[in-house]
Formats: sequence, C-alpha cells, structure tokens
Amino acid sequence: MESTLIQQTRILKQWCVVTLVLLVHNVLLGGALQLPHLNLTREDFPKDFVFGAGSSAYQCRNIGWVSDKSNADVTADAYHKYQEDVDLMGEMGLEAYRFSISWSRLIPRIQVHITLYHLDLPQCLEDEYGGWLSPRIVDDFTQYAAACFREFGDRVSHWTTLVEPNVGALASYDSGAFPPMHCSKPFCYFNFSSVGNSTVDPYIALHNMLLAHASAAKLYREKYKAVQKGKVGINVYTFWAYPLSNSKANIRAAQRVRDFMYGWVINPVVFGDYPAVMREVVGSRLSNFTGRQSKLVKGSADFIGINHYTSCYISDNSNTDATRIPDFNADMFALFRMSREDPPTNAVTFHHSYHLTLMLIPRDYNSCWSISEMSMIIFLFMWKKTVLESQPTAQFMTQIG
Repeated sequence: MESTLIQQTRILKQWCVVTLVLLVHNVLLGGALQLPHLNLTREDFPKDFVFGAGSSAYQCRNIGWVSDKSNADVTADAYHKYQEDVDLMGEMGLEAYRFSISWSRLIPRIQVHITLYHLDLPQCLEDEYGGWLSPRIVDDFTQYAAACFREFGDRVSHWTTLVEPNVGALASYDSGAFPPMHCSKPFCYFNFSSVGNSTVDPYIALHNMLLAHASAAKLYREKYKAVQKGKVGINVYTFWAYPLSNSKANIRAAQRVRDFMYGWVINPVVFGDYPAVMREVVGSRLSNFTGRQSKLVKGSADFIGINHYTSCYISDNSNTDATRIPDFNADMFALFRMSREDPPTNAVTFHHSYHLTLMLIPRDYNSCWSISEMSMIIFLFMWKKTVLESQPTAQFMTQIG
C-alpha cells in the first residue's frame, strides 16, 4: 500500500496538470472548458506573454539507466510518448515548450559528435527532383548544414556530414533495398521496386553525396571553424576483403573490392578522384569531377569515420560474360564468400580484419580517422585484446595520438 504522503503527492501532481491543461486550452483556444472564477482569454495577457509547457530530462528518460541500477519514476514518459506530446502541443496551441538537458549526462568528458545525414532523405526532395540523383541537392544539403552549424556549432566538436554514403548509394539506388528504392531488374531486392537504373544511379548518387559533403565542409571552414573550433568529416562502411587464395588473380580481386567498396568514398576525399581501377572498369558510367570539384572534394575531411562489422573472402571473376548487364557488384568482377571452407560456412573472421582495416586504411590514405561503428561488443572486446594490446598496434596508436 502506498503511504498517505505518496498518494497526496500524486493527487497534487495530477491536479496541477489538469489545471494547466484547462487554463491553456481556455486562454489560447477559447475552448468551452472553464475553471471556476477564471474567465480569462488571450487578450487578458500582454502580446509578448508566452504560454507554454515544460518537462525535465528526468521525466523524459526511461527507468533502469541509473548507475547503481536503481529505478526512477516513469512520470511523464516523454521518451516513449513524444509523438503524442507533440500532437497535444498543437491541439493546445502552445507557444513554447521548455525542456532540460541533463547536466550529468553531458559533463564531464563528453565530446558532442553530430551526424547531419544518416540515410534519411527528405521525401519532398525525392519528389521534387529525385533526391541524390540531382546536383540540386548539393545546395540544399549545404543550406541544411549551415542551419545546423549556426544553431548548434558552439556545442559540437565533430560533425559527420554523411554516414555510410557507399551503403546509401548501393542500397537505395542499386538494389533498391532502402528508400527511395531505386533499382532496375535483375538487381532489385524487392519485386515491386521498378524505378531507377542500377547500372548508373549508384554512381550518380554517391558523386552528389561527395559534392554535398565537400560543400558543407568548405562552408564550415570558411564561416564557422575559426570561432567554433570543430572538425568536419565523413563516415564510410568498410569490411576487410581477404583473397581466397594466394593466386595473383585473387589478390588483385581483393584489392579491387576494397577500392570499389570504400576507396569509392575515401579516394576522392583524400586524392580528389575515384580509384583508377574504377575509372578503368566503370568507364563513362562513373561521373567525372571538374577541376573545381576535384579541388573542393580533395582534403575535405578532417577525419574519416570507419564503420566495420565483418570480413569476407574474395575470388576473381573477371572471366564472366562480357555482355552481362552491369551494376556496382558486377563491376567488381569478384565472388564473395564468408569463409575459406568448401562448401563455405557463415563463420566470419572478425578481429584480424579489424586489425588490417585500422592499420592499412590510415597508411594507404595518410588521413586522420576514427572508429565510428563496430559489430557486437564481444567482438570489440576481442579486437581490443588481440589488436590494441599488440606491440605494433600500440606503437601505431601512440604515433597517431
């Protein structure tokens, strides 16, 4: 049974909430609801008087996340009911909403890393001009980035313009597995996806993504960096490609896969153009950078975020039918498998691929990098034990500081 004090406290809270709702509804919307002795309208208050509501971070977060595992009251539960709360704000005609940031969650030793785009294209841009398939998106993305830099930049140390643009270009414009589901047969992941051209669209989309990233980075450096002291980078999905055997053909195929999968993003950002093998294989289907664009993209990242989840084994497939319908995967002329065993299993090599990825990408591209995402925590621990604590890696980490 609850104590009398707890019951009285709950009743008082409920009464206060009901009173606030009735008052705001009556004053802002001229509603029929009335409070005794309160015949108030909006005109009874100064024009610059703001009606609103408030909450705290404590009220918004879920239970069970306190360091000693003790529980907190769910109370308003805005963490789960925020959509309903936004609807209520509109219905009530609120002019302001006050909420808190939890001091203990931000301080001490927290760097704020913000992502501007995580595969969430506004539908209106897709409807208006085809989203990432149009160069018009570069200016729109830059304006969006400018608003974020202006409003939040004084509190942000690291900006990531795009997360996994290589995944976005392939899943959205080759296989059609992600919105806006552009693809062409026989490459469509879903049977109902029928809009697009898998042969060229992923290359066009990623080209415009790189230009949008570089344009936003240029704006930040010219207008905000001197004061805000932040960094702007880009993020790329990686996996390590092992050759299935030590044959020259398989070794070349594994390197070709790495060039296609993440050199596609990193090469332009570091060197100003796509990998030579992509130019050779894809030919006219691969977009060209103008001289100005190449200078814009080259060196446009203060850091490169590396997402790494798995590895695979590669065998050469360059003898495939030359008359095939090409897409990104076909352009790699490679066969993928998850293990060396025959028949292949789903056993995946993790920790050694982390080691190779994190050692060789910085070496090959001479660029600052950060670990943005890894797979499950058990593999992160395995990587820490086998990689970070090895002497060569420890020296490497010290050097890049």
